[in-house]
Amino acid sequence: MFQQEPFADSLPNPPRIEDIHIRHERQTLRRLPRTGAVIFLVRTYLTPVTTLREEKDSLYSLRSAIEAWPDAMARYKGRHVWREVFEAWCKEVLGDYVPEGIQMSQAGRRLN
Repeated sequence: MFQQEPFADSLPNPPRIEDIHIRHERQTLRRLPRTGAVIFLVRTYLTPVTTLREEKDSLYSLRSAIEAWPDAMARYKGRHVWREVFEAWCKEVLGDYVPEGIQMSQAGRRLN
């Protein structure tokens, strides 16, 4: 389990958008040529969320996924600490942007 130091709840001030990173993994299986053994490899990456500034479809999808997290997952990931900063940045970057093919209701919620 990954836990950033210091723990999110103990930060004296809310993080800046530049401090928020996306943690993702690439998991692969490899067969070793001489022995034929199979190994499981995990490579972990920390990417600044600001790299999504020019990838509006990806940022829109990330924001939608974060909004859909169940309460327990949101608490585990510390959303209560960085949510306001992230939402404000998304609003600045995305504005009224909606990816092609996604229909919105009049209330601004996704229909599909």
